[in-house]
Amino acid sequence: MSVCPQCSIRKAKRFCPTLGVRICSLCCVEIRRRGDAPCPQDCPYNMKAREAARARVQAVTRRYGSWLARRLRVFGAKEDLFSAGMNLEEALCAFSLVKASLSDQEVLEALGFLSTVSGEVTVVMSPPNLLARWLQETLRKGSGEALRPLGKLSPQARKDLLQKLLEIAGAETRMGGYMKGVEAYFQNFRRAEGKDESWFRKKVGESRGEAGSVLLG
Repeated sequence: MSVCPQCSIRKAKRFCPTLGVRICSLCCVEIRRRGDAPCPQDCPYNMKAREAARARVQAVTRRYGSWLARRLRVFGAKEDLFSAGMNLEEALCAFSLVKASLSDQEVLEALGFLSTVSGEVTVVMSPPNLLARWLQETLRKGSGEALRPLGKLSPQARKDLLQKLLEIAGAETRMGGYMKGVEAYFQNFRRAEGKDESWFRKKVGESRGEAGSVLLG
């Protein structure tokens, strides 16, 4: 049996239709994880990996059922608000992990600020903290994926979302920790999908070398 041409260490046991050669199982996993090359949907190893990821994601969803249910109750049938709210919470998670660890109070202040300056009437205020400044600048520039769903909402819809999220954050802060739950859910969810720390760095638009803190330690 030949040696894997990717690592030159392990035996090449799997045929990779993307590379056209046999590679080892660990390099197969690494290629799928990085996403450097398109993995065919009908590749048996890719199919098994997707099935395993679906099972892991379902397990995380069940584990955080009450956490998700609170958000569904607050946002109700407004799917666009729910989707944008979840995206914003993942951005908060990424910011806390990559840029600067966030306290619940900092998040409440930042969301309150963003709610005040959103809406049909223009309100001029200075951001109360680093998170608030980042949120405001990211929305203003329309850069990256971090807040794209939020940026697509009308000013009034954005304000409504932020007020609903403030309701959730305030309640969970009193229950013992808002950011603790946010970070736990999104880290576990993305890990279940097979994502690593680079997912959160991309979320806030930073490479490994640019990040100012240790992620997912």
